[in-house]
Amino acid sequence: MAGYRELSDRLAAWTGTMGAFSRALDREGTPYLSFSKLVSVEFCSNRYLLEYVQRKRLRPPPDYFVNGQAFHETAARMYRGLSRGNPPDEADLLGFLGRRVQHPTVELQNAVRLAAQNA
Repeated sequence: MAGYRELSDRLAAWTGTMGAFSRALDREGTPYLSFSKLVSVEFCSNRYLLEYVQRKRLRPPPDYFVNGQAFHETAARMYRGLSRGNPPDEADLLGFLGRRVQHPTVELQNAVRLAAQNA
């Protein structure tokens, strides 16, 4: 099983999206926890079984999955910019988020603002 340090190093070197990183881990059979998995098992253990154990695609995707993925992609954009010496641009990040989620919630927008302010 991959340890924290190994996954952390792989993620730091990853140039794609969080979704693509998760899919790569899934293809390899590398176990990991995600916010989506935790919320899924808390919300409905049967859904967790279907989605993460039996690998069935459930439609429509739950809001927490769509919002979580959009936040992770936006945060990845911010951290890639930081790694190049560019400070977070809140307007750019919120625009990027808006292209990922048609109507981002106030909570999701605030999460992006807080991430940018505390980077």
